[in-house]
Amino acid sequence: MGSGKGSPEYWIVVVKLGRILYEMSGVAENIARKVKTLE
Repeated sequence: MGSGKGSPEYWIVVVKLGRILYEMSGVAENIARKVKTLE
């Protein structure tokens, strides 16, 4: 049988109630962290 080493096409995450999920692309990590603190 297969060994399960194919490339993933999707990512799944469980987000608990009351949490906010951010997705950013094309932004440097340090800038993304600063934006997150501006809530």
